Amino acid sequence: MSAEAVKALEAVDDVAHAYAGDVFHTPHYGQLEALHGCVIGVGADGDIKLLVYSSRAVWGEADDEDDARATPGKLSEAERAAVLRALEEAGVLTTLPKGDRLFPGFIDTHVHAPQWPALGKRLHLPLNEWLQSSTFPAEARFRDAAYARTVCRDLVRTLLQHGTTTTLYFNSIHLEAGQVLVQECLRAGQRAFVGKVSMDNKEENPPFYCEETAQGLRDVETFLEWTRKTAADARPHAKRDTPPLVEPVVTPRFLPSCTDEMLTGLGKIAAKHGCMVQSHASEGDWEVAYGAARFGETDAVVFDRFGLMRAPAVMAHSVFLTDDDLKLYAARGTGIAHCPLSNFFFADASMLSRKAHEAGVSVGLGTDIAAGPSPSIWEACRHSIVASRALTSGVHPFKHGEERKTHGASISHFEAVYMATMGGAKALGIADHVGCFAVGRAFDAQLVRVAHAPGTDSPVVIWDDIDDTGDVFAKTVLGADDRCVEAVWVQGRLVKGDAARFGDAAIDPTHGITVAVRGDGGSGYDSGASAGPRKGRSSSSSGGGGGRGG
Repeated sequence: MSAEAVKALEAVDDVAHAYAGDVFHTPHYGQLEALHGCVIGVGADGDIKLLVYSSRAVWGEADDEDDARATPGKLSEAERAAVLRALEEAGVLTTLPKGDRLFPGFIDTHVHAPQWPALGKRLHLPLNEWLQSSTFPAEARFRDAAYARTVCRDLVRTLLQHGTTTTLYFNSIHLEAGQVLVQECLRAGQRAFVGKVSMDNKEENPPFYCEETAQGLRDVETFLEWTRKTAADARPHAKRDTPPLVEPVVTPRFLPSCTDEMLTGLGKIAAKHGCMVQSHASEGDWEVAYGAARFGETDAVVFDRFGLMRAPAVMAHSVFLTDDDLKLYAARGTGIAHCPLSNFFFADASMLSRKAHEAGVSVGLGTDIAAGPSPSIWEACRHSIVASRALTSGVHPFKHGEERKTHGASISHFEAVYMATMGGAKALGIADHVGCFAVGRAFDAQLVRVAHAPGTDSPVVIWDDIDDTGDVFAKTVLGADDRCVEAVWVQGRLVKGDAARFGDAAIDPTHGITVAVRGDGGSGYDSGASAGPRKGRSSSSSGGGGGRGG
């Protein structure tokens, strides 16, 4: 018996629930790795304890089935059968439906939570007019914490339904509304990074949506400290060197919205607390011109001057970056939230995602709700491909040949899914924890179902006699939506799907710590009893599922 098989059998006792099926993931840029006959065992802490498979195939830029970068865990059929028997005897195995595939959970690196009710509104306007007439009024409503709770709860639920397991959020300028969003992410079980937005420049912000500098800075520190304590209290058992489920983010909206005093204070807070930073940078002509007129430098240089280009930090859009800007991003470890759909609406240009990757910059995908009128990272994948093809081929009908083209900009579905998973994880500084499947990583996953016969309501139909595994992946990426997302797990907890079929939420990192969300916006955490881990039994997708607690 191989060393891999021995290791897997030894890990069975640490497994609270195991899933047998096929896996698609993109641990490396430009390459799909398909693991056939895969078995993933998840511990009671939500981390992967065991991963084995019977065969592996790759597609993309490096079509080498003997690639040394292969995910460890390949076993002979006899060894894999032994692992399956051990898991069945332990009563923790679920066999996933034939034809379904496990994907890593998607990572959305740019969402404006207060804009959720304004999705799709007034996108015909230029950016600055849209902000003043639609966005700022929508965000100002978050002064009402009860309203904020209603919006945040629906948004978080919707993103999970679409397979988004991690989200980087801009909230509003309101401290209590920020706390509400943190609570709702913890309640629903979504991994999240949440920023209380900072906006104090009275010359650019409307009087109904602008804060005083000193109070704004105090609120940021209060929010950082409260969020860290609240997230820690939600998982007091955890003694692992892994990120909490929700983390705070220093969030200057963008350069026009902030005074120098605010930017200076935020840079000091980020350094003091070792905190992540997010903002918008080099998004459109108006924003770029504003920064050049006020500071005489590019956005990247200005943010760096204030200590806001750091690792991790994520700058949304970053469309109009110079080569020196890209070098600065790479040197500081600052990532990019690529928002291809909203770039079409407001940047009037497309971001060169491949060029940024080749410059050593981590690039994730963002829906940019509500400037991007879709909550789906599946759609963001498709839009990123379209944007790159528009750059590569050109779109002007009266320019011809080389005049119309941007060489080397094109990406495919392989790079798109990488940005939606590993690229986003790298940008957020959690690439050792999520983004692909491997022992020691969190089980953040989505089970994706496609139709294998015509005449169904599925947007993706596979023709088994002509579609190979690479075709299945391509058709899924280019056609899937939330109807295809059958189940979703975050840190091993089932947050979408039928618990009887896929295992219940007993595999819960809180271990009985219930998020008692109160309507008054208080922190409200209760260590009262919940349905704790319970013994399960071996099951298939058609029967009851179970799990075993640690």
